[in-house]
Amino acid sequence: SDRLYTLPLVVLYLTDGCNSRCVTCDIWRNPRRNMKMELVEEIASTFQELQVRWVLLSGGEAMQHPQWPQIARCFRDEGTFVMLLTNGLLLRKQVDDLVGNVDEVIVSLDGGFSATYDAIRGVDAYDLVLDGIRAVRSRGIPVAIRTTIQLSNFRDLLQIIQAAIDTDSNRVSFLTV
Repeated sequence: SDRLYTLPLVVLYLTDGCNSRCVTCDIWRNPRRNMKMELVEEIASTFQELQVRWVLLSGGEAMQHPQWPQIARCFRDEGTFVMLLTNGLLLRKQVDDLVGNVDEVIVSLDGGFSATYDAIRGVDAYDLVLDGIRAVRSRGIPVAIRTTIQLSNFRDLLQIIQAAIDTDSNRVSFLTV
């Protein structure tokens, strides 16, 4: 049929903006476009009918959207489990905005050492990201670390797992490039 009856998971790309310079992605080269709040509200209004259970807020870097906390709250108000996929660069700075707005944070961590992370992500921020994860966990919010395995970081697997343990993350998963 041409009618959608249920949609358990919705992935929304809130913005094209990104503050990383990853070697595997060039979204940061594009001009930033942010999803308008009117569109968010329109989408959210369909959640009950489509039985949406989970929404994943992504981007670019979702935390660069100036209204991301309001967007997350809009979906939580619909009874949806809200996940935020982030590079982690803004976690420590915006940790208070996470409380009450998201149910889980998923952090992309593509290195187990600063040099590996910096080479892949194009920013010197390994310790900043780990500190951000710790700040989120201190607020009781579950954190999942997600690593994209590639030629540049496959030797860091054990250290990535150790970083997950050291930051009290709830789980770690690995994807391939």
